[in-house]
Amino acid sequence: DKKPDLFELIDSGQDAASWSIYRFKQPDIIDENGFRIIVLTQKRHWSLDRLLKSVEKTEYGGAKVELEIRIDYDTEESYDYHKTVAVAEHFRFSHGTVHIHKYTRNEGLQLAWLNAWKPISDDERAVILEDDLELSPLWFNWLKKAWNTYGGRSDLGGISLCRQRMRASDSQHIMVDRDEPFLYRLPGSFGFSPNARYWRQFINWVRITDVQH
Repeated sequence: DKKPDLFELIDSGQDAASWSIYRFKQPDIIDENGFRIIVLTQKRHWSLDRLLKSVEKTEYGGAKVELEIRIDYDTEESYDYHKTVAVAEHFRFSHGTVHIHKYTRNEGLQLAWLNAWKPISDDERAVILEDDLELSPLWFNWLKKAWNTYGGRSDLGGISLCRQRMRASDSQHIMVDRDEPFLYRLPGSFGFSPNARYWRQFINWVRITDVQH
């Protein structure tokens, strides 16, 4: 298979030869400030149960972890919705604290994302998970090392747990496995860990912008 000339060319870091990006390390602020896991759900109780079990089986290495389950309101008050609430309320997390937020009106997926995380400082770390995911026991260790290795970059909007297959510049699908991390112009929403500095700016921009048009 012929490698694309460039997967994503970003002058500040993308290396055309190896597809790797330069490191810019920072102190381990996760060990210092903790880490938040944010789960977005509504009425897929079967997949929420699977996700939460994988969250529990994760290796956290003694890190301070907070789990937040955010349940969007179902206007039909369906069985699946109430079952989802029950799954969340009965879940026991042995690695840290659990907070459950139940919306009193239907927010929809877009607002669920926009309201999911409101960091106060640049030194906060979190990951946002939709309820149809299942995690490897090693995801936290990988993500923590990724933040420690690349978190000091000024052009890093976030880190994603998913492998991107689409080239942002022309929508071409690149079905090539690469182990090296690479810069990418579109956020990977499957297991997205935003950079608090830019996420906060983005949320503030959304508040004053008509994002529907």
